[in-house]
Amino acid sequence: QTTSATAVAASTDTTGTLRVVINLFVAHMLVNTLLLSPWNELRCAYWNKPLCSTDESWICNWFCYSHLHVSVLLAALAYSAQASREQLEKLGYLICSIILCHLGTGIAMLDMLDRTMASLQCLVYAGVVSSILYLTYQDPEDMRTRELTDHVAKLNLSDASLSLSNSSSFGRKKYSLSTMAVGMHLISSIIRVMDMTFGDGRNGYKGDMSSPIYQAISNFAVMDMLIASTLLLFALLFFRGDQHKMVLYAQGFVLMVSLYMLLISSQGDGIQADMVVAGSVGSFVFWLVSLVGAI
Repeated sequence: QTTSATAVAASTDTTGTLRVVINLFVAHMLVNTLLLSPWNELRCAYWNKPLCSTDESWICNWFCYSHLHVSVLLAALAYSAQASREQLEKLGYLICSIILCHLGTGIAMLDMLDRTMASLQCLVYAGVVSSILYLTYQDPEDMRTRELTDHVAKLNLSDASLSLSNSSSFGRKKYSLSTMAVGMHLISSIIRVMDMTFGDGRNGYKGDMSSPIYQAISNFAVMDMLIASTLLLFALLFFRGDQHKMVLYAQGFVLMVSLYMLLISSQGDGIQADMVVAGSVGSFVFWLVSLVGAI
């Protein structure tokens, strides 16, 4: 019993530290978003350039938006998972995968990046990955103790689970409205990524897209869109229906920003009119989906 209590106490300590590491990574993502924002004149310093051209500034605004999307979704998942060690561990591993995506994309474009800023990013990423792997490492004896504790907890809930399964019609699993709303967002997100990758989603800009830096920033933005889709899928697989409401709050906020960029700011002026209309209608419809699902 003493060994079990010690293992549980140690797990509690590392859970708190893991939560801090995940929150620090979310904060780092938000800081990067601020550095990419329009009011930072030196944001093209990432690409070893003192100032952005007009076209590069335009695509950088969308990269800032996509980075904000990922940051807000990560913050929502981190908040929802803060009481669950298992969800925090899975989210930590997902963050490690996101970091690997960033590193892979950065390495492919290393010649365009500022080496000093790239090195700082790598140091932060190395610290986050090392911390997550260290904090989620499980000693075999601790794993057995934890499995025993989980088994006892499941036994205590078995009667309630059995009665719920027996009361459901034909044993069908029922999904909450918030879960279905997140699923709709996931399908829409995947379609957008496919269009940006294999379709004409990136061809609606009226300006000059020939700049290598423009293309590099555009690729980073599409990568963020893919990461956002992965975060939505992660939420569907590993989070409960009541936790999905926080994800929908995040999606609703991001879609409001999208509507502002398309309809109010000058960002929509650089896109063909039919694509502005389609993007605005889609953003508004899925904002309503978020609103209904979060109620």
